[in-house]
Amino acid sequence: MREIETKIIDINEREVRDKLLKIGAKKAGKFFYRRYVFSLTKIKEIDEFIRVRADGKRTTITYKYRKGNGLRNTEEIETEAGDFRKSAKIFEKALKIKPTYQENKVEKWLYKNVEIDIVYWPLIKPILEIEGKTVKEVVKTWKKLNIHGKNIGNKNLDFTFRYYGQAGKDRGDLYFK
Repeated sequence: MREIETKIIDINEREVRDKLLKIGAKKAGKFFYRRYVFSLTKIKEIDEFIRVRADGKRTTITYKYRKGNGLRNTEEIETEAGDFRKSAKIFEKALKIKPTYQENKVEKWLYKNVEIDIVYWPLIKPILEIEGKTVKEVVKTWKKLNIHGKNIGNKNLDFTFRYYGQAGKDRGDLYFK
């Protein structure tokens, strides 16, 4: 399955919320995510990993393969899992890879068939992510919002951390203090 998503950096959160309300988007909630990430490649142009993620209610396991920064450049396979730590431990043992532990916060909004997230990571400014079922939906929503910011396509987290002067820090453990 393809993940169809774009990311916008250098956003003004207040402007984003105001525009979301203006177009009729509905706030779906705020989430605190914990994740273990198992990086599967060291090639700069390719981002391939397995993620075990929990939001306090459910745990998911996701495989992602991203090459380039186009809106349709990411293959994504996801399923629900049981125990967060045990799921991560299975991958750690099987892959013989020590994962990184990361936390982020997401303010989730829904507009028609599109999910719009204001995403908070430690060390960097918030990012806006727009994800839909088609490229047309994503682009149309981005244009309708008409917000200030830099659209970076579906570039990986490494790019965003480098942009904000935090190169390499996305590959380590990330905690909110």
